[in-house]
Amino acid sequence: HQSSALNRLMQILITGITGYFGSQLAKEFCQLGQIHGLKRKNSRLDLLTGTSFPVQWHEGDITDLDSLL
Repeated sequence: HQSSALNRLMQILITGITGYFGSQLAKEFCQLGQIHGLKRKNSRLDLLTGTSFPVQWHEGDITDLDSLL
């Protein structure tokens, strides 16, 4: 089925994933594709502990352009 093949290839970037709303978005969107999370260096991951899906982590801060390059 074409839509399920598309879903497996979808890449979803969530900024703020370590917060309440971002972690809830990750839990909802994980069935749509690969979750990518932008986190600060010292972010806690408590809200995503024990989830059954992998997160591809990217370190950076959206208020610091150099950290995103």
